[in-house]
Amino acid sequence: MKNKKGFTLVEMVITMFILCFTLLALASFAGTLNKATIQSKQITIASNLVQDKLESLKNDGFSGALSSTTPELSSQSGFNYTRSWTVTTTGNIKIVDVVVTIGQRSSSGQILIAE
Repeated sequence: MKNKKGFTLVEMVITMFILCFTLLALASFAGTLNKATIQSKQITIASNLVQDKLESLKNDGFSGALSSTTPELSSQSGFNYTRSWTVTTTGNIKIVDVVVTIGQRSSSGQILIAE
């Protein structure tokens, strides 16, 4: 009997199949991870825009706060955002709603002020 060294063709085909399957799974995971990272970045920017508007209204004093008549448009990191806000007064309480929209997604914040 000869002492054979190396791999057989069947072993190489099986190894290549396993390697290709693993690489395809990793590539799919990388695409999903990239999409999740982009969505997270969009939501973070939208939340910051909501917080900025609430801080701006707070610093200007809520007594003269009015609802937006036209949405504010903003472009950051290659994405377009639309920001609008409404001020509702019920008795001595003002409710300020700020909504930032990115395509079909939106992020919002609300604050209640007693005067």
